Amino acid sequence: MIVFKPIMSGLILCLAVADTSAAADLYGGGTKDTAITIADRCDDPAILKRIESRFDWAEQTTWHRGFEIDEIVAPRLRYQVLNGPSIILHDHCVGDAVMTDGSVRTLVYTVNRGMGFASIGDGVSYCVQGLDPWRVFGAGCSTVK
Repeated sequence: MIVFKPIMSGLILCLAVADTSAAADLYGGGTKDTAITIADRCDDPAILKRIESRFDWAEQTTWHRGFEIDEIVAPRLRYQVLNGPSIILHDHCVGDAVMTDGSVRTLVYTVNRGMGFASIGDGVSYCVQGLDPWRVFGAGCSTVK
């Protein structure tokens, strides 16, 4: 709606008044109980390979503990964030990282849809439980879970 108000003789101030009834609905999503299912990306070979190569690079250049990820087995979805404060779809996943020294560690990772470099592809955050000495992802990888 446009409102015209005279402010001085000969001058008229034109105001555009917007409907603010939907202003609180910033992200336009439904409720958290909305039953929407979207195929998860937890077992995508490209995602798993990216996690392996990033861990192996960090091990070779920083940690030098003498082992790397040999393979990731049993990748599965823990939960998805479809709507909430963010409009970015998050797949929260868990799997088992079989290390080259024979040990098996719990791997938690998040696939952020459309959040790759320049918004192309997916972004991935991961944490191998017990192998985050600087606690970048909090105690017990809590920020990735």
